[in-house]
Formats: sequence, C-alpha cells, structure tokens
Amino acid sequence: MNCNTVSIYMIDFIDNKLDNNTSHEIAKHIEECPSCKIEHTQTKELFSSIEKMPLKEPGAGLKMSFNEILEKEKAKQKAEQRSSETKTIKLKNYRILWQAAAAILLLVSGYLAGYKSKY
Repeated sequence: MNCNTVSIYMIDFIDNKLDNNTSHEIAKHIEECPSCKIEHTQTKELFSSIEKMPLKEPGAGLKMSFNEILEKEKAKQKAEQRSSETKTIKLKNYRILWQAAAAILLLVSGYLAGYKSKY
C-alpha cells in the first residue's frame, strides 16, 4: 500500500467504510509511515472539531427568502402549465379545422369525379 492510496481512502478508513482487508492494510501502512500517521491524526482531529461545532439555526430571513423563491417557482410552473394548456387547445382547434377542410375537399372531389363521369 502506498501513501497516495492511503490518502484516497483515508476518510472511508476513519468512517469504517472499507472492507476488512483494505482497512487492515491501511492501518498497517499508517503505523509504519510517519507522514500518513500525521495525515490520519489531522483528519481525525478535523472531523472531531467539526462534530463539536454547534449547529446554527437558519435565521427567519433565510426561511422567508426560501418561501419567496418557492412561491415564485410555483407561480412560474402554473404559468407554464396554463401556457401549455392554451397551446393544446389551439392545436386541437387547428386539428378540427384541418379535418373539416379535408372532409370538404373529399366531398368536392367526389362530387366533381361523379359529375365528370356522367358527362
């Protein structure tokens, strides 16, 4: 095991997310390598200090900003939905017009074809 590999797996090693074989190899390397031992100690200390930090509650302004953004997004989605519904209605109207035009064209063509065959 080399230092680069140990460095890559350091966080997973500390969190006990590695298989037993890999974990054992890394532990052995850390015991033998002074620089990796320092990195291991520093990383553990960093995690420990992060865990000890108090959680801050978000302020009322953040919650209000989030709610405003959420309402704007909802309004935007409703507007897009209305727009797509309007387009659908327009397309349906055009479809009906095309169908009516095709029916009239067929009737006129049939009438003219029948009229020509009589004379």
